[in-house]
Amino acid sequence: MPRSRELPIDMTGEPRPAGRAIREVPVDERPRERLAKRGVGGLTAAELIGL
Repeated sequence: MPRSRELPIDMTGEPRPAGRAIREVPVDERPRERLAKRGVGGLTAAELIGL
């Protein structure tokens, strides 16, 4: 099955915009760096899952 180049679809069936690339996020705001500085409480559940 070929992979689609379309935007991801959310639960409503509507395309959703892609997020920022990690290289576009300032170093101090990146999840891995925030985890090291602030601990688990400094991240959202989605960020923790992403790591």
